Amino acid sequence: MNGKPIQVFVSDGCQECNQLVTFLEEYNVPFHLINTSENRDNLEKLQENGLYLTPAVIVSKHCRLLGFQRNKLKEVLGL
Repeated sequence: MNGKPIQVFVSDGCQECNQLVTFLEEYNVPFHLINTSENRDNLEKLQENGLYLTPAVIVSKHCRLLGFQRNKLKEVLGL
């Protein structure tokens, strides 16, 4: 990981989104939280990345994860 905050797309009422955010906070991973429920532009930004579900994590241009994939996140983020 390059130290740049990752982008985390979430939506209201999403338990998996809450688990993902808690996980990132526990590991002190810098992230930029983007709520697709609060702002339609955020939903469009998610869709522009070819993603249509939350939670979604964009680590880099070539690394995107859908859902809360604990083990994959640990691997990708070097945790």
